[in-house]
Amino acid sequence: MTNNITINSKNQTIELNATFAKKAQVYGTDEYVDLQGARRDYPHYTVVTKRHSKKSDSKGLNYDHMEDYIMNHENSEANIEIFNELKTIASYFTVKKWFIKNYPSAIANTDRINEIMNGKESA
Repeated sequence: MTNNITINSKNQTIELNATFAKKAQVYGTDEYVDLQGARRDYPHYTVVTKRHSKKSDSKGLNYDHMEDYIMNHENSEANIEIFNELKTIASYFTVKKWFIKNYPSAIANTDRINEIMNGKESA
């Protein structure tokens, strides 16, 4: 069972995922009945549809960053040759895919870096 309705007491909202919200628009469906039950239980709450934005772990990843990262890791000479060749014959997205495949730790660190940059430092 998936959680299609979330009661958010802090914001006083009844949150629906997009698929559930679409089905709940049809009178008589199970989703409609469930939504009406939530509205009965929380009459002063506002119904909202949650939109999930696509979070990109590789936001801000450019050629310069990739090159610097490659140069500071093992097999840098061999990999920088491959990287430079890919840059000339492939799209940015293909190069990025190759980079992430070969250097997954570069992406794994972005969440922590973003936490630090946003002042959410933790021990």
